[in-house]
Amino acid sequence: MNARSDPKEVRVSAEANKLLTSLATAMVQPPNEKPSYTGSFRVGAIPDRLRSEDGESLHLGGRDYWLYRKVLNQLASEKTLEHLTDRDIDPELWDLVCELFLNRQIYREQAARRKRISQFLQTVERPWRDFEALFAVSDLTVDGEFVVGGVTLRTITTDYARSWGLDGHEHLERTGRELDGSTVAIAQVRAGSHARASERAKERIDDALNLLRFTFCGAIYARIWDEQLLFRRKGVWAVKALGEDSWPQTNYERGFIPFGSEIPTSLAGHLTEHLGPVESFLSGNTPEALGQRVARAVHWIGTSTTRETYDDKVMDLCTALETLLTTKDEGRKAEAIAVRSMLLPAALEQSFPDPGIVFFLYDEKRSDIVHGSRHRICGEQDYIRLRSSAISTVTQYVQLLGTIPGVTKHSQVVEAIDSPKLLKDVIDLLKDSRGAAAKKLRAFANARLAAKSNT
Repeated sequence: MNARSDPKEVRVSAEANKLLTSLATAMVQPPNEKPSYTGSFRVGAIPDRLRSEDGESLHLGGRDYWLYRKVLNQLASEKTLEHLTDRDIDPELWDLVCELFLNRQIYREQAARRKRISQFLQTVERPWRDFEALFAVSDLTVDGEFVVGGVTLRTITTDYARSWGLDGHEHLERTGRELDGSTVAIAQVRAGSHARASERAKERIDDALNLLRFTFCGAIYARIWDEQLLFRRKGVWAVKALGEDSWPQTNYERGFIPFGSEIPTSLAGHLTEHLGPVESFLSGNTPEALGQRVARAVHWIGTSTTRETYDDKVMDLCTALETLLTTKDEGRKAEAIAVRSMLLPAALEQSFPDPGIVFFLYDEKRSDIVHGSRHRICGEQDYIRLRSSAISTVTQYVQLLGTIPGVTKHSQVVEAIDSPKLLKDVIDLLKDSRGAAAKKLRAFANARLAAKSNT
């Protein structure tokens, strides 16, 4: 495999360095320019190594908060940090921010900040290497070798498995025996770790299998049944680093198939209690339009759990949030959802989640997927966070309807959510935030407030 010359496979991008530099500069402001913590979205413990009698926690608010979020999102997208999730990166970045802020006299000089940023990146970065992956494929038989989309499909034997590297350890030999006689897909990829290599190989093999389905449908004049095209990755797989004296790593590709669930008596009561308000709303004397809207939101949340890819899961959840937090005529739905994810719980005197999370997911990732710009960009944390937000939104929507009798239309519910008082609170909360996202949320809130003032 020929090594690629993409510098981003070796070091972080210029954009990441620029953002880190901006964040570091913000953290060492002179004493008379202390950061404003009004409406802080982030409060975190100071690491033990830096803690003193002066305080145990650090607050990030306003522009500092949005800049921190932007740096975290950028780092999570960097190639040399792909072996880490944003949850892995966050404590490392927080440690850096705390050190810069607490020792701002030391890091007043740009050279000192640049050196500390370099040390931070050396800690978290991992350059890419060449890997080769081998996956079992179900429901497909190949004579000899067939190459499609840069992926080789072939029937494997124990001799080939040993020559590939499945030898020398019992678990490797067992993997070779399990593969004997089956069809496998072999792909070469570049990645920062075995785990990421396996993920990238899965994507490449899935793309190749889609190409194969495409050509089956187009090249064969006779009717081919969809049931004949259900071949997919399944069973054991292995990944090895090329050009290195190391053992392959193996695992089992179970696939997205049911585990099976049980509802014991102890769980049944808890489920019934949790579902009670929503189920009563759906089965009670509820205006049909509102009942159908809540039912559709529940439908999209439910179907998200059955989707195989995180992109599809996030798309379903975004639709669920659109169902309850936007109207058909609103063009900028990302801002509407993010702002109302604050307004709705606030109307019930409940705390609200970080609006930046849902905004970035909807405005950037969902938009790219819908318009075909990118795919395979959502991850497990995106899905878990958005699902939690969607479930809370359904529950709170039903709770709010219980406080405003006589409402029959969704537009009336939205008007109740967008109360002038709460809109003013949101605007005040975001007034110290100068990031692009915060400006968009503030602009939406101001526009809604102006519209309500004119009615």
